Amino acid sequence: MRPFNCENGFRFEVYNEVTILLVSYCYIINIELVQDASLRYNIGWVAISIIITNFIVNLINVIIDTVYQIKELLIKLYKMIRCKNNNKE
Repeated sequence: MRPFNCENGFRFEVYNEVTILLVSYCYIINIELVQDASLRYNIGWVAISIIITNFIVNLINVIIDTVYQIKELLIKLYKMIRCKNNNKE
């Protein structure tokens, strides 16, 4: 069973889990395996890039979802007002 009812929520759950996995691998490699300071520095920037990308993608998803919910709310509100106006006439 999927944790979310909608496909978009499931996709973003998987995306976030993969992002956490990638960042964890970057830190594991950075801590235990790499002795070269320059390579450790670059791996750190890769981890930061992954985190920033995740933040931006999730922010865009929240904005799009919010706009969609506001649109649906306005449509319901319009239909409710229209129905009340038709009942008065």
